[in-house]
Amino acid sequence: MTNDEFKTLLTEYKIFLKPALFTILIENADAFSDETKLQIVEKLDEADKQMSELHDYQEKRNGIMRKGLDRIHEIYENVKARFQAEGANQKKMEVIEADKLIANL
Repeated sequence: MTNDEFKTLLTEYKIFLKPALFTILIENADAFSDETKLQIVEKLDEADKQMSELHDYQEKRNGIMRKGLDRIHEIYENVKARFQAEGANQKKMEVIEADKLIANL
């Protein structure tokens, strides 16, 4: 692996490296053996795959959370509607009772 190939690959994986580490690797690329360069690139590739898996897991988790929140909202709306209906029914009963009391006077 040439130094230019190594630097190009490092640039592709720059997001996984701290800026100081990236600079040191780029500036000292010629100090590493081909085997070491391959190991570095393999580790960066492994980090990329792990980040991809983490992203997929987070997407799945977010979907589950969204479904849960939608279900909670649905339950809330259902309870709210029942509570309002019961309140309206109670008010009707009170009006009927008041009418009866007034009629009996």
